[in-house]
Amino acid sequence: MFFLHGERDRLLRPSGTLRIAANATVSKRIWLIPDTGHAPESLETNDREYAGQLTAFFREAFAGSVEEPEVELTVTRQHPDVKGLAIQATISTDVARVQRPMMLTLVDVRGRRWFVPFWIEDQATVDTRLRDRPVHAFAIPYYHVTATDIGWEPDLSAYSRSLATYHRDASRLLKGSLAADYLTRSNGLGFGRFGRMIPKFPMAAADDLLQQMSVVERAPPRVRARYARLLARLHCWPENRMSDAHEQSLSAFGEAMLSCLPADPDDYYELQNAGMQLTFRDNLIGDSLFRLAKLRLQDGQPEQAQQLLREHVSVLPDGVHSSLTEERIRSIRTLADLVTP
Repeated sequence: MFFLHGERDRLLRPSGTLRIAANATVSKRIWLIPDTGHAPESLETNDREYAGQLTAFFREAFAGSVEEPEVELTVTRQHPDVKGLAIQATISTDVARVQRPMMLTLVDVRGRRWFVPFWIEDQATVDTRLRDRPVHAFAIPYYHVTATDIGWEPDLSAYSRSLATYHRDASRLLKGSLAADYLTRSNGLGFGRFGRMIPKFPMAAADDLLQQMSVVERAPPRVRARYARLLARLHCWPENRMSDAHEQSLSAFGEAMLSCLPADPDDYYELQNAGMQLTFRDNLIGDSLFRLAKLRLQDGQPEQAQQLLREHVSVLPDGVHSSLTEERIRSIRTLADLVTP
C-alpha cells in the first residue's frame, strides 16, 4: 500500500493516515509530502517527484516487492539543562544499490513534522534533535534531487519552483501560509469573509514584491495569475488595516497586477488545498480593475478606462451583479459618467 498525504492538509489531518499506515499488515510506503496540503494542490508542489514516486511504487508493486526501509530510533536526553532530545535514526534497506537519496520523516505526538534528507547505500545513520519523542518514523526513496553540502534538496521543475516562490511571497505578505490560503481563494470573497486574518499592511514585503516584478512576469502564466490575486489585495487593502501606507501609493500594485492577468479568464485553472478553480474569477481583481479605470478617467484616458471596465466585468464571480453592460461602458467618457447610475 502507498500512503500519500500532504503535511499541511487542513481538511484531513496527516495523523489519521499515519495511524492507518502503522496498523497496515502488508508492505507499505509512506510519503508525507513536504510543503503541500490536500489534493489537488499536492499534484503541483513537486510535480516531478510526485510522478516519480507513483511510477516507482507501481513498478515495485507489480514486480511483487515494495522496498520498505527499516528505521530504528535511539532517543537520549543528553543533559538536564539542554532542551530537547537527541535522536539517532539508523535506516536499513535490503535493496543493494549505489548511494541514493532518501527522506527521513519524524512526527511527534503533537503532529509536528521534521524532514531530514540523507544518502544511503544499504544503511545510514542520521542524527538530529527534537523537542519531543517521535511517535512515527519512516524513510522513503527520492528520485529527483540535487546534491548539497549537507545532503540534498528536491530538484523542482520550473513550474513547481515558481509556485514555491509564490507561496513564500504570499505567506510573507499575509503573515503565514494559513492566512495566505484563506485570503487568496474563494473568488476573492474570502478576503471579506476572513477579514479578521488580514494583517496590518505589509509595507516592506509589498515594496519587495514590486521590486521583483520582472521576475514575476517571467513566471508561468498560471503562477502569474496567482500573483495578480496578491497584487489586487494589496491595491484594495482595507482602510482599517492600512498602518502607515497611503491610498495614493496603492495604485502601483494595481498597475503591476495588469501584467499578471491571464489572457483569457475562461482558459484557466488553479489547484488549491482541498479545492480548485476552473476559471479566473476574483472579486478583488474586479475591484482593482474598477479603481484603475477611475484613475484613467481622471487622467483623460476614456478608451483605456473602458477596456479596464470590460475586464472588470469579465472577472467578477458568478452571482456578483454589475450594471456595466457593453452599451453603458461605451458611453463612459468621464468620471461623472461612471459614478452616475
